[in-house]
Amino acid sequence: MNGLENWLAMALMGLAWAEQPSLESRQLMSAKIDNATLYWGTYRPNLFFGTRARVPGSALTGLMWNSHNNPEDWSVFRHDCEQTDDFSKYGYLKHDGRLFGVQEIHDKRFNLLLRTEFVKVPSQEFGGDWAVRISGKALDPDLPLVTGIYYYIGLDEEGTLNSVDPEEKDASIDLEIKGYSPNYGKLSFSVLQDKKNERLNSGEIQVSSDPAELDPKEPSALLKD
Repeated sequence: MNGLENWLAMALMGLAWAEQPSLESRQLMSAKIDNATLYWGTYRPNLFFGTRARVPGSALTGLMWNSHNNPEDWSVFRHDCEQTDDFSKYGYLKHDGRLFGVQEIHDKRFNLLLRTEFVKVPSQEFGGDWAVRISGKALDPDLPLVTGIYYYIGLDEEGTLNSVDPEEKDASIDLEIKGYSPNYGKLSFSVLQDKKNERLNSGEIQVSSDPAELDPKEPSALLKD
């Protein structure tokens, strides 16, 4: 075997050795990946739905909604998880505690079946990426359903969150929010809406003391004596 062949053989042995980390290294790597799968999750049990990381000062999100079916319900917001007769049922259909969760909420008063879905792609750096999808439909299709959905994003510590200028963001994204957290550096949230979504018509707010005079598909305010 000449010198070049010896060098190639040693190099290949080195590569083979590099691909076989020690048992201790493999255990440490496995522990990091295991912890990463738990870094982000639906860790806001006092709310119907929300996400955050398992660290102090986390970025967090939450879900709120109200009904526009009846002007008298406009001031009734769903946010904190409560046991009332307004709900026929709510809870997770599937949740593995790490990477995904699917929930359904049956809001009888608002005639709304709301579905939340959470999925995560873990990595060793700050738990990886995750996504949330919010969808809904009428519990009774023969009754009206006009609902306001509010999905908010915030920081539980000092930091910054700002929306990206529409002219600078990716055209495929409806809304992009970027920020910075002292705990884990740069943050980025992208919001995409379903193309089948229907916006309420924008216009002047209707004002009346008689609910029957108000168009449920237009912004309105009910006057009370």
